[in-house]
Amino acid sequence: ITTYEISVDATPYTVYMATDSGTYYDFTSVSEGQITILIAVDADGVITHTYIPESLYEHSGGNFYSATATFLKGVIGLNILDDMPDSQTGPTSNSEGSQHLVNRLLKDIQEVA
Repeated sequence: ITTYEISVDATPYTVYMATDSGTYYDFTSVSEGQITILIAVDADGVITHTYIPESLYEHSGGNFYSATATFLKGVIGLNILDDMPDSQTGPTSNSEGSQHLVNRLLKDIQEVA
């Protein structure tokens, strides 16, 4: 996990960047790919922004990227120490699932926040 201290219009934020890999099923075989997430947290510990760089999304294809980005946006407004939402798509018998991987990354970030 990489941490950046930034300021936008004199408002300080801590930005966390986390990357991990997990399995996914592409309808023919099980593969493994990485997901990188970035979240910005204000001085009160509230998550204000989230981002999954598409260029660093090497996990499941198709509409899974947009569904995973939408899942991550669901944490905006939560305190970084709050319980994070559970995955709606995994893990399954043949895949960890992208949302499950993002949930795991959020919990990793909580450990250093």
